[in-house]
Formats: sequence, C-alpha cells, structure tokens
Amino acid sequence: AAAFGGLLLAAPWPVQHTGPDVELRGIAVRDEAHAWASGAKGTVLRTKDGTSWEALRIPGGDDLDFRDVEGVSAEVAYLMAAGPGNASRIYKTVDGGANWSLQIQNTDPAGFYDCFAFWTPTTGLTMAGSVAGRLPVLRISAQHGFGVEFQTRYSLPLSRQGCVKARLDLGAQRR
Repeated sequence: AAAFGGLLLAAPWPVQHTGPDVELRGIAVRDEAHAWASGAKGTVLRTKDGTSWEALRIPGGDDLDFRDVEGVSAEVAYLMAAGPGNASRIYKTVDGGANWSLQIQNTDPAGFYDCFAFWTPTTGLTMAGSVAGRLPVLRISAQHGFGVEFQTRYSLPLSRQGCVKARLDLGAQRR
C-alpha cells in the first residue's frame, strides 16, 4: 500500500482463474483460505487454500442457475438454484461438497427463489419473487441438530396501492 495526497492506496486484488467460463453469481468467503462460489450452468466452486478452485458437481444440477451460496463453515454450505417452478431449489453439503442433499424444491409453478441469507449456521431466510402480489419468504431452521427443516412459508404483506408508483415518480423528479 502507498500513500498519495493523504489517501491510502492498496495494491489491486489479484486475479484468480476459477476454471469454467460461466457467469458466477454467488460467493461466500469464510476466511482467507475457504470460499464457495456458484453460478450458471450448474457451476459450484470451492477453494480450500484461497488460490486454487475446485469444481463441484451437484447430481441433476447441470442445467441449474445457482445464484446464491452460503458457506456456513469450511465443510458445510447451502446452495440455492433460481428458476421458475421446481427449478428453484436449495441443496446442502456437510462434507465440503463431496455430496449434496436436496433440502427443498419449489412446488409453486409461479414461484421463483431469488436469494437467501443465514444469520447463524442453521437459521436463515429465502426470498422469492412476487407471487399474486406478495413476496413469499421461506424460513430455514435446524431442529434437534438433524439436517434442516424448512418451516412455515409466509409472505410479506401486500404493498399499498400507489406505493411503488410514488417511489418511481420521486425518482423521476430527481433527474
């Protein structure tokens, strides 16, 4: 790092080649050595040394769009596929990606998982695209230490008529 005019300039980040030539959409960094990445065409990657990447395979997942990954430890990760209907899925590994188990698969033909986040290694939320004017939320929690139980599917309330339009109009006035 160098100082210039009172600003601290850091060295640029090193470029890492992950292997597949696909769009990566999700990344979960655990520490300097461990990270997970996910993307289009069933792409799932893992690094155990912070420099080289290993391609992982999800059985039946070659055509899925893995948009989000949560690496809750060096060995445990959740992987979310986004897509219409049953293409939206969540998988879990407990052995560093050697094996993956399907945790849930969307059954609503209009449903579409968008993203998910965990605030502990066993508790999180999955947000889905709007269905019938509502934003479905799927609560994820472990019970008794056995796998993951996907509990109560609930939705955020309907937006009030005109709320979105008012926000859009305000944005237009600022231009």
